Amino acid sequence: DMRLLIWNGVSIARTATGRLSLLSLGMKQLGLPDLLLTAPPNAGEKAMNWFVMLLAYVAKRGQPIGEGETIGRSAQERLKVRYVTHPTDPKRTVWRVDVP
Repeated sequence: DMRLLIWNGVSIARTATGRLSLLSLGMKQLGLPDLLLTAPPNAGEKAMNWFVMLLAYVAKRGQPIGEGETIGRSAQERLKVRYVTHPTDPKRTVWRVDVP
């Protein structure tokens, strides 16, 4: 749902290793943690689609995905959810998903 992305906001950057990094900026307004998604350097559109899908899923669910749980678009795709320190606010955490 692109409306969620427009309302929420996103910060796009590169990690030190060159991976694409997408960070949501407004899930706190829904009482949910922000998402940090990393993807291969050339995965731009695919990464953005993943990002929007994950945010919409969690917003509709109304609760965060637990540490160590997996998420994917199929039963075979199992990406692990980890919680890490927020990149710009060390007092907060974000849920992180690394797309291979």
